[in-house]
Amino acid sequence: MRATIRATTFLLLLVPAAAFAQTFTGGIRGVVRDSNGVIPGVTVTLTNEATNVSRDTVTNDVGQYNFPAVQPGTYALRTQLTGYRSFERTGLRVSTQQFLTIDVGLEVGAIQETVAVTGTVSVGRALLMQ
Repeated sequence: MRATIRATTFLLLLVPAAAFAQTFTGGIRGVVRDSNGVIPGVTVTLTNEATNVSRDTVTNDVGQYNFPAVQPGTYALRTQLTGYRSFERTGLRVSTQQFLTIDVGLEVGAIQETVAVTGTVSVGRALLMQ
């Protein structure tokens, strides 16, 4: 009987802890490349299109960027690096527990030149935009 009470008490204490562990965010990640390979040091900006709130990150040594804990919404993704055309992708929809992979292909060019891509993204598919 005591073992049953202990087990029941343990489970009742465990359930609320598991409920708090759930997250209600998604994320966006990817790799930035050019025709020669990955590009480290690219500034990547993620902007919520409804609130205009932005977050920045910089690609690491293997060209990867990551935006964890992204609130559900519609976002624009922009890249910028001197000597390359900037890239812009709008209409990226992030839902709860959804993680988009947006791989970006940059072209050498003046910084004033922008490649803008619009459209929708399928969940779980990696995209290479050039």
